[in-house]
Amino acid sequence: SQQRLAEGIQRLKAMNINTLYPVVWNMGYTQYPSDVAERYLGRRRRLWPGDNVAFEADQGDRDMLQELIELAHAEEMAVIPWFEFGFMAPSNYTIRTEHPEWFTQRQDGTQEISMGTEVFTWMNPFHPQTRRLLLLLMAEVLDNYDVEGIQVDDHLGLPVDMGYDPFTVQLYQQEHDGELPPDDDTNPEWMRWRADKITQLVKEVSETVKRRRPEAIFSVSPNPPAFSYRNFLQDWPQWLKETEVDEVLIQTYRWNLASFVNELQKPSVQELLQQVSISIGVLSGLKNKAMPLSTLKQQCQAVRANGYAGMS
Repeated sequence: SQQRLAEGIQRLKAMNINTLYPVVWNMGYTQYPSDVAERYLGRRRRLWPGDNVAFEADQGDRDMLQELIELAHAEEMAVIPWFEFGFMAPSNYTIRTEHPEWFTQRQDGTQEISMGTEVFTWMNPFHPQTRRLLLLLMAEVLDNYDVEGIQVDDHLGLPVDMGYDPFTVQLYQQEHDGELPPDDDTNPEWMRWRADKITQLVKEVSETVKRRRPEAIFSVSPNPPAFSYRNFLQDWPQWLKETEVDEVLIQTYRWNLASFVNELQKPSVQELLQQVSISIGVLSGLKNKAMPLSTLKQQCQAVRANGYAGMS
C-alpha cells in the first residue's frame, strides 16, 4: 500500500539514507506500468513475484515507482531505479517458448540455473533483441520519470559456463575464421571475447542514460573485480576506462568481519578509488538469516575507515 511505502521511506530517512534504488525489473517483468514490457512481454506490469491475479487486481493501475519518487523527493532523497534482474529470467518465462533464440545455454545444452529453491534461466546478452529490450526499458524510465539515474548489477553479464547457444557460437565463428568456441568455458581467450562484448553493452547502456539525461547517474553494482570477471565476465575496471560510469557499489557480502575488511583493502580495488565514486554494498541479511547488528556496525565503520564514498 502507499501508506506502507511511505512508512518505509520515513524509516530510511530516519537512518540518514540519502539514495533509494527501487527495483523496477524483477523476475522478468517491470514493477511499473510499461508500454515496452506490454509490447515485448504481453504484460504491462507485475508487482507480485508470481501469478497472483487477485493481488494485481487490487492494485488497480497503481504506479508504485511514481509514488516512491514523490515520497522520496519530498524528503530530499535521490531515486535511482535498479534493473536488478538484468538478463536473468524465470525458468517458466513466456518468451522462452516464443523466442528460444533469445536465451543462452551451456555446452551440454542446459539452460537452468538453480538458486536456493528457485530456478532461473539467462537471456543472451549478445542477441540484439534482448539488448534492445533492456535498453528500451531504461530509456522509458528516464523519459517518463523524474529520477536521478539508472543502476545495473551483476546480472548485466553472463555466467561463465554459458554462451554456447547457436547465435553466440555463430558470432564467435564469424570473428574467428570459422573456429568453434573452446570446450573449456574458462579458456582465457574465450572469456576475454565474451567479456569484451559485455563491456560494449555497458557502453550502450551508459550512452542511453547520458543521451536521455546528461546529468543522470549511471550506477553499477558488481561483485569484487576478480569474482565479477571469473563468474559473470564483468571486467568492470575496464568499464571505468572505456565508458562513463558515475558510481560503483561493490557487493561485498561477507558474514565475517576479517574477510570483509580484506576485500576493502585489496590493491585491485584501492587503486580504483581515484577513478570513480566507490561505495560498498553491505549485506544486512538474507530472507531467513539476519546479519548480527554488531557485525553490521563494524562493517559500516570499516567502510568509512578505508576511504569509501558510502555504503548501501
